[in-house]
Amino acid sequence: QRKFREAREFLGISQNAAAQKAGLTHTAVNQFEKGKSNRANFDYATYLIKEGINPYFLIGESDQIEGKSLDDIIDKSEYEKLKTEFELLQSKYDTLQEMMKGLKIEMDEEGNLRKRKTNL
Repeated sequence: QRKFREAREFLGISQNAAAQKAGLTHTAVNQFEKGKSNRANFDYATYLIKEGINPYFLIGESDQIEGKSLDDIIDKSEYEKLKTEFELLQSKYDTLQEMMKGLKIEMDEEGNLRKRKTNL
């Protein structure tokens, strides 16, 4: 937890500001940094990493506090490609669902098609 305090101080923000930005309470951050609680760990770590703190610093595997921000890590063109592919698949799925309704067919939990028992 000491590493989390060091990371917050490196960013030059107070516990209140860090808590607010991470969606936590001041008390949660304070108790986590003092080692009295582990509750804030995931949300707090995610916030700090988004701000450019080296995740390996937080777990004690590196002395280098500064890392890359998530925007630098994620290839935006790859994200846009995945987003477009998802939207295309979602559209095809929605079309298939509509066709199945018209044909009075439904899919069970195992992915098997069967005639719909009732009209929806």
